[in-house]
Formats: sequence, structure tokens, C-alpha cells
Amino acid sequence: MGDQPKVLGADPAAREQSLRARSRWLKWFVRLSGISLMIALWPLYLAGWYAAVSALAGYALSFVMCFAAGWLALSAIGGSMSRVMIIAFGGMLVRMVIVAASVTLVGTTGYGHVTGFTIGLMGAYMMYQSLEITMLKTIF
Repeated sequence: MGDQPKVLGADPAAREQSLRARSRWLKWFVRLSGISLMIALWPLYLAGWYAAVSALAGYALSFVMCFAAGWLALSAIGGSMSRVMIIAFGGMLVRMVIVAASVTLVGTTGYGHVTGFTIGLMGAYMMYQSLEITMLKTIF
């Protein structure tokens, strides 16, 4: 049992560090979401119902997208290096496609307030992305 081959990046201590980082990230994610929504509610209310609902839809899309990406990125720590790279670069590609498709869909169909949706989507995306990068920097 003692002579098991080492897999690059597969380390039980790193796994434990990943779990601690994930719980710390989740606490910050929830707090930041609550604070940003409380700050954004008043300007959204003043902008009108139509723009506010579109901005909240963009915010919600960004919330779900960044929650899944952050959870996967932090869970990849301690795994093989190929898994980390697939999650990191594949996640970026998937997020870019989702953002482009959603903005294009809202813009072409006229379903929502395009400016409100884009501001909600990109504002929340930048906030969550900076949180994810900060948490990953504390680990590496």
C-alpha cells in the first residue's frame, strides 16, 4: 500500500484544503449575493419594473453560472492536473458561450430590457468572477 504511484496533483492534504476553500467560498458567495442584491434593489426599482426584472434575470443567470463554475473549480483542487485544466478552460468556454447566447437571445427577440439584462448579467459576473479568482489565489 505504501508504494502507490503518485498522480500529479492527487494529494489528500490538497483535497482537505479544497473542502475548506469550498466552504469559505460558499460563505462569501452567499454573503456577497445578499449584499449586492440589497444594494441593487433601489436603482432597479427606480429604473422601472421592466428593466428591473430583466436585470434580475441577468443577475440570476450569472449567479447560477458562476456558482456551478466556482464549485467545480474548487472541487478540482487535489485532483489530477488534466482534470483541473479541463474544468478551468472548459468552464471558461462554456461561460463565454452562455453569456453570448443569452445576450444575443434577449437582444434579438426583444423579450427583455436589453441594457438592464446586460448590466445585471455582466455586473454580477464580474463580481462573482473576482471572488472565484481571489479564492483560488489564496489556495495557490
